[in-house]
Amino acid sequence: MTSDRDTPNGSYCRPADWQLVEACIAGTPGGWDLFIRRFGRLISEVVSRTATRRQRGLSNTDHDDLVAEVFAELLARDAAALKMFSGRSTLTTYLTVIARRVTVRQLQRQLRLIVPAAEDDAAGDAPPGSLGHGPPSGSFATETKDAMTRPHRPERPIGHSLNHRRV
Repeated sequence: MTSDRDTPNGSYCRPADWQLVEACIAGTPGGWDLFIRRFGRLISEVVSRTATRRQRGLSNTDHDDLVAEVFAELLARDAAALKMFSGRSTLTTYLTVIARRVTVRQLQRQLRLIVPAAEDDAAGDAPPGSLGHGPPSGSFATETKDAMTRPHRPERPIGHSLNHRRV
């Protein structure tokens, strides 16, 4: 497959992956199905791992919604995210970053919906079950306010040591 976006010199992307991205962008029949079969498990794992690292339990429905949101982001704005892929990393790395960002953004959005509603319910401002108040159903609703507002601790960079001191 030849296009205006030929694989750049020095690209870290495998030619087969580059061709798959091109097929998805061009709307080639079967291209998107192959893309989902090839990278669906990766995106699912990134969603799960990201939620776990942020101490969020996900129901199967929440998980599936987040995976679908990642794929929707890849297709949004005429597949802009796929078109922006330049081969400066592997496609796996690129998709991992997108999946992580989408997952974090959605978890934060969900948190913003839950925390004010939980505060309203605690104050007795709204009757239970009223529209727009109270935590949504699912695993997010079972978390305590303390767990939801606890900041995420970033991982230490590789090679970072607790015993390392500046002299």
